[in-house]
Amino acid sequence: RKPETFDFLGFTYYCSKSQKGYFRVKRKTSKKKMRLRLAEMNVWD
Repeated sequence: RKPETFDFLGFTYYCSKSQKGYFRVKRKTSKKKMRLRLAEMNVWD
């Protein structure tokens, strides 16, 4: 079975398959961190 996703160092890690069908761990920017940074930029204006 697939492991859960988790957040670490500003990224969300999740399981996926490569184009050849192999198991792979992918990452994308954490939504929580992205919202925080965008809010900081709005205050900076």
